[in-house]
Amino acid sequence: MKRMFCMACLILWAVTPRAGGLEQPQEPDFPNYSNRPRADVPQVYRWRLEELFGSTKDWRQALDDAKERLDGLAARIQTWDGTAGRLAECLETLEDLDKKSGRLIAYASLGCQVSWSDPVLQDMNSQAERLAAELSGHRARLVKHILDVDRPRLAGLIASEPRLGPFGHYLQELVRDSDHRLSPELERSLAEMRLFSQGPRTAADALRNLDMPTAEALLPDGREMPLDGAAFRKLAGSPVAAERRAALEGRARNLKRYENTFAALLDMKVKHDSFDARSRRFDDSLSAELFPYEVPTSVYRNLIETIKGHLGPYHRYQTLRKRLLGLEELHPYDDYLPLVPDQPLRFSYAEARRLLLAATAPLGEEYRGLVDQAFTDHWVDVYGHQDKVNLGSAQSFPGVHPFVSLDYRGTFFDLITVAHELGHALSFHIPGQVQPPSSAQINWFVSEVPSTFNEILVMRHLIKGSRDDRKKLALYAELIQRLNLLLFDSARMAEMQWAMHEHVDNGGTLTPAWLNAKQLELERIYRGYAEGVMAVDDFVAAQWNHPHSFFAPFQGYFYVVGAIVSLALVDEIERDGSAAAEKYMDFLRVGGSRPIMDVLKEMGLDLSSPEPIVRALRVVDRLVDEMAALDEMAAL
Repeated sequence: MKRMFCMACLILWAVTPRAGGLEQPQEPDFPNYSNRPRADVPQVYRWRLEELFGSTKDWRQALDDAKERLDGLAARIQTWDGTAGRLAECLETLEDLDKKSGRLIAYASLGCQVSWSDPVLQDMNSQAERLAAELSGHRARLVKHILDVDRPRLAGLIASEPRLGPFGHYLQELVRDSDHRLSPELERSLAEMRLFSQGPRTAADALRNLDMPTAEALLPDGREMPLDGAAFRKLAGSPVAAERRAALEGRARNLKRYENTFAALLDMKVKHDSFDARSRRFDDSLSAELFPYEVPTSVYRNLIETIKGHLGPYHRYQTLRKRLLGLEELHPYDDYLPLVPDQPLRFSYAEARRLLLAATAPLGEEYRGLVDQAFTDHWVDVYGHQDKVNLGSAQSFPGVHPFVSLDYRGTFFDLITVAHELGHALSFHIPGQVQPPSSAQINWFVSEVPSTFNEILVMRHLIKGSRDDRKKLALYAELIQRLNLLLFDSARMAEMQWAMHEHVDNGGTLTPAWLNAKQLELERIYRGYAEGVMAVDDFVAAQWNHPHSFFAPFQGYFYVVGAIVSLALVDEIERDGSAAAEKYMDFLRVGGSRPIMDVLKEMGLDLSSPEPIVRALRVVDRLVDEMAALDEMAAL
């Protein structure tokens, strides 16, 4: 699950236009191992998986030991006697096996990611996953025993056995979840249905990536140009408006050609979400989505409605951008037009390390020390190469430190990716130092806070350190464009996803006509069509057809929460220094040990109220003011 969210975050960034013009072609003096074997990459830039196991022989011995311990756990569960001592014994054994299993999976899985065609590693990965599946089965049997105990007696067991103290929150969550747990037979049926529930996503991915022909742009001179990645980027950033339009329109035309199939697949996916929610006795799909995080649906609605009612900063930036670009009319296809095309930025990996250490210094010695440890102790696999997959991700496994996979090329995007993924990595690592494993995982409602916070810290550090007004202008554009994506574009995506599920929950069907109309309606509201901010072309109606819609049913709101909390934290850090830094470290240490809404309220962020959202939007408004003032100074 963690891997999915981190990759999703980078996908969201990767499809975003770069307003500042900071993306540049690969320079020869920056290492490029993309067509070379892993052995050519210096060891200093590679994971050291031998720290997990010295050899495959050691790994296999550890696997045998874990299987033997798993058999012992199975015997304890089978002879369950309902006593506090037996419960503590089983939970402690589960915790120990989680760590052993995590270490085994980490070695095999990470090895596969950097040598994906190695059949030995693939087989080891399969064996580790089978062990994890068996462990999951034994956990489910233990959970059934626990939930068979009536609640007052379970509370008495917890109170009577000190060894159960660290598992208190985990056991409370099991009890809370029991209201939506079905009989063992129905649970098994729903679990088996998940084998098929990913079918629409798999089919949509195959259609989009394998079976669809390459989109083509119809150029102003009548020529047709295939829109592979490089051609699209070149056309989308062209100084000729008709070429920019041709790039986006060509992609939309290709999607529209298959819209009936994509709509049918999406309808099937959302109907499965709705069925799953009803089966577990939730009121609707949104309630089911938020239940694991202990977040009421009113918070989701408040996030969207407040941002939708305060689009001023977004519209002000677009109006400023239109003026700076010298355009009479702004269109969605102008998103990719570089604002400051003559200001390229390049960062070696050593510079990225230095900048991240400097930018996170205000968070205190503990956090900065962990950032340094991540670089020094090989948590990061830096460069892409032959046989390497899963680029741009942070991954966590029980019992070991996190791992980050990159394809570092020295661009501005690569710099921000390092900051983003290390933010995720430390949010996995820090709670595990103080919380028991059962409560150490960060609550996914705030999972994008640590990554977004790091991004903003790095960009603010670069802006403050720049003495060149043109480069500073480009950096402002990058920062505001990123915040626009996280706040406004993500809120629009979250509203679209909410609308789709609500439509299906109420008995509707996701037809192309419904999806196109709703997408165009929301695009025009958020982008300021009625106010004359942007002329939103009809072809953007096809943008509902996005991978996020298929694999992450309510993905958008994670980014909105991440941006709101991060902006509040940056504001506090700049005002209160070490006190605010310690508050942030306390936030990270919590992990999943307490209800997240309570934690946020203690930080002064009640997300059931519009106030913290409006406060975050004021920060964006202030940044637009600073950017406009900088432009006026540069013009003098």
